[in-house]
Amino acid sequence: MKGKWNTATRRYPLFRYPLTRYPLFRHVVICVALIACLVFPGPLHGDGGVLRLSEKSGNYRVTVFTPPGPLRAGPLEVNILVQDAATGVVLSEARVVVSAADRAIPERRIERPATAEAATNKLFHAANVDLPNPGLWEITIMIDRSRGEAASQFEVEVAEPKSRGASLWPWLSWPALVIIAFAVHQWRAAKLASPATTEKRR
Repeated sequence: MKGKWNTATRRYPLFRYPLTRYPLFRHVVICVALIACLVFPGPLHGDGGVLRLSEKSGNYRVTVFTPPGPLRAGPLEVNILVQDAATGVVLSEARVVVSAADRAIPERRIERPATAEAATNKLFHAANVDLPNPGLWEITIMIDRSRGEAASQFEVEVAEPKSRGASLWPWLSWPALVIIAFAVHQWRAAKLASPATTEKRR
């Protein structure tokens, strides 16, 4: 009968008790949620990244952001905010080009246009530059507009790319955490609902 202890299987009906009734289960759920937040952080674009450069260049103020954390060989998102140096007005119509040069091999230079369409925040210009190898890279931001041309530079240290296994392990491991949490809940529910536990409470 529903809601009664099954003497044949020695199990209590599934989902008899709310999942949040047991403190241990709540702790496991909280841990899983925290791990998920750390393993799968939301993407950071533009003003949510790391400030790499903020300076006056010609008639412009140039501010540059890149993703947080150690940069690795592969696609690099560069977000640029271009403002009028005198008024602070954002110049979204400016033509912006991002150039990346390998300091170890100066002739290895990669250029990509940065556009407002590619940026999450439309006040910015964004470009994805594919850095093929680790090392020290020089990033140049070139601006062209009616107020004249300007260029700003900064350097970034690029590490080895992550192995495929290292990038996939979070996606493969989190289902196991959910299964463990569910198993702990079921064990607790069966233990508290068993006849022996009920008799002790009496």
